[in-house]
Amino acid sequence: MIRTGLLSGKLSQTTQSLHVYRSSARAFEREQWEALEKRLVAWKAGLASVLEVVTSAQKRGSGSGVSEVVQQVVQTGESVQVDAA
Repeated sequence: MIRTGLLSGKLSQTTQSLHVYRSSARAFEREQWEALEKRLVAWKAGLASVLEVVTSAQKRGSGSGVSEVVQQVVQTGESVQVDAA
């Protein structure tokens, strides 16, 4: 929705909220809702994979930096995929 210009807002990590400052109306049919649900489920699974890799890296004492996580993914072959399309 954000990529198609239907919604603009500011995401706050501290309050875990999204402040919407512009939106456009659009009618969704069942097909579009199902496609949106599928993309959100895939995105959630991708984030869970990222969290798992970060947690694993922290437990191993290799730090929580992005470079360490990327290195761990490359070394172990763990896949972290977030579909932003």
